[in-house]
Amino acid sequence: MAIFWMWMHGYQAATLLGGSTARIGDPTDRVESRPILSNADLTKNITKLHYQMKKLWANVEALARKHEWNPHWGGTHRIINNNTWLQHVTSYDMMKRLGRHMRLGPLLAKER
Repeated sequence: MAIFWMWMHGYQAATLLGGSTARIGDPTDRVESRPILSNADLTKNITKLHYQMKKLWANVEALARKHEWNPHWGGTHRIINNNTWLQHVTSYDMMKRLGRHMRLGPLLAKER
């Protein structure tokens, strides 16, 4: 709701879909890791999420028109898949930037 209100008041809004992060796995402290999905399943899931977000934004626009909202020139919105910028980052660059902040104990403790 906050992103919709910000958009209605002239801010740029970006709805982020996790295309790359879904391929990596779940970083939370769960007992079992998320099952690894095939590329076809991941693509299907991202497509479905994108479709749902498009419908949600269409509903927000309709609600804004219903309440006589005056569009602001800066108020744009986009649906972005984080794969668009992360697919070009090499593993070396990723580890150089993020590796020093990662705890290796939990990663090494996982059985695979």
